[in-house]
Amino acid sequence: MCKKHKNIPIFLFVILLCVLMGANTQNPDIENYISGFNTERIGPDFGYSILVHFFYFMGFDYESFRLIISVFGILLIHQTVKKFIINKSAFYLLYFIYPFMIDIVQIRNFLVMSILIYAVPCLLTQKYRDYIKFVVYILIASTIQLTAIIYLPIVFLAKAKKNMLIRSILFFNILGFIIIVANKDLFILITNQITFMLGEYDNRITKYGFIQTNYGFLLPWAVQLTNFFLVTWARKIYSKRLRNEDRSLIGEGNKKFPNKDESIKEKYILLIYWINVYAFLFLPFYVFQMTFSRFIRNIIPLNLMVFLIAKKRNNNYLFGIIYLSYHIFILCSYLYWVYPNIDINDFFEYNWLIGK
Repeated sequence: MCKKHKNIPIFLFVILLCVLMGANTQNPDIENYISGFNTERIGPDFGYSILVHFFYFMGFDYESFRLIISVFGILLIHQTVKKFIINKSAFYLLYFIYPFMIDIVQIRNFLVMSILIYAVPCLLTQKYRDYIKFVVYILIASTIQLTAIIYLPIVFLAKAKKNMLIRSILFFNILGFIIIVANKDLFILITNQITFMLGEYDNRITKYGFIQTNYGFLLPWAVQLTNFFLVTWARKIYSKRLRNEDRSLIGEGNKKFPNKDESIKEKYILLIYWINVYAFLFLPFYVFQMTFSRFIRNIIPLNLMVFLIAKKRNNNYLFGIIYLSYHIFILCSYLYWVYPNIDINDFFEYNWLIGK
């Protein structure tokens, strides 16, 4: 099949995602989004407010606005996907399973996730101007949803492999957070103090800064541990195959001729590995509210690309079966325990582009 024809399934898949997300007219959050679109005020997330006001001023209704930002977000994701993935259809199929079904509902977080995914390749060039681009992209995302600021320290992870200080700080912070969370009384004392000091700057800190879960936090904790395990496994699969192939590239004078495409993929996998290490710092947030599980959900598409790169490099069926089963399990778990009000049928039944 020629390259032109190979792109047809990808094009159709992208169109399907845009239609299901952008033209959906019934989901648990849509009334709040419509109300916010029609209310003339600047909210605390001023970037999103400015975006809304611009489209409202230009005469767009909410349905058109939602479709445009959905297409924009998916195209941002695609810019990164096409850099690393040959079988793009496999990526969109996995993304369709999870987290797309939740992204349809939480469209503002989807836009933040899209910007994050688009920004990550900036950290692979080792150029300071690209690091600055990453910082700017994340700051823009934080004006759409403040919690995006949690991804800003990722800029330092590009140096984590070579910088022992960054690695030490990261690991000691993770260990400290786990110890604090394990001591519930100490955890409550610290969070109450932080909420008291910072609550006056943003009332959302007061709203979300107290524990509202019993044992529900164990689900995102388990997801985080499994993500880290699978990314580590994928990294080992890829590295082992790459080392074996490197031996065959030894030419005259014992010099290697590395493949630039594989080199950038190797850097990408290493970066995502460190992002998953950094994600352990999110664990205390899940004790407060399950809504913070979006922190880990936003890096799932980045992980998907790692799994597909490794799978393509080494056709490891065991790894593929385990990951696919786990991916389906995440979707079912979140729809059952975290978002029981989401009905997947609504995404197909209520859509103004396909007739209802």
